[in-house]
Amino acid sequence: DLSRMDALTDPKAGRQRLLAAHPLARLLLATEKPLIAEVRGHAVGAGAGLALICDTIVLGEDANIGFGFLRVGLAPDFAIGFTLPRRLGLAKARQALLYARSFRGKQAGEIGLADDVVPAAEVAARAMERAQELAAMPSLAVGLTKRMLERADDGSAVLDFEAAAQPVCFASDDFAEGLAAFREKRPPRFDPDVE
Repeated sequence: DLSRMDALTDPKAGRQRLLAAHPLARLLLATEKPLIAEVRGHAVGAGAGLALICDTIVLGEDANIGFGFLRVGLAPDFAIGFTLPRRLGLAKARQALLYARSFRGKQAGEIGLADDVVPAAEVAARAMERAQELAAMPSLAVGLTKRMLERADDGSAVLDFEAAAQPVCFASDDFAEGLAAFREKRPPRFDPDVE
């Protein structure tokens, strides 16, 4: 909300504003639960950052994700410098940020800023479908997969992580259920409360 930023011309106040938002960003980045963003209307600035922290972005066809920071003399915030390159790749993220680009519906989907692009009236329903699909997955393995993906730019770190994570999964009730379901040719029924 640019209308309330006049008071932030003091660098100390501006830093305090950002630091106040960081606990939420850190909490969302650290959660092992899958996060789904429903985007209708405009997700710009920190709103875009919030959406980008999520594992899945469901975007309305007429919705907009924008990175206009430079147009008002600001640098990106809310972890966009971390999440946007991971979603688009460094070259495309650089172009989006340096040229203060905004991406609407279909275009956002085509470049990878959204995972699903649907009519605005269907955003909530599609997000719920995605949530139900994720809820049917084994929660322990989902959380470990999210942690593994944090190391995606370092193959050695991924190998070290999987050497610790996979044995935990092998010993889980989820693996026993998944293996039984595979052998019995039926869908698995994972316990959503297993961690």
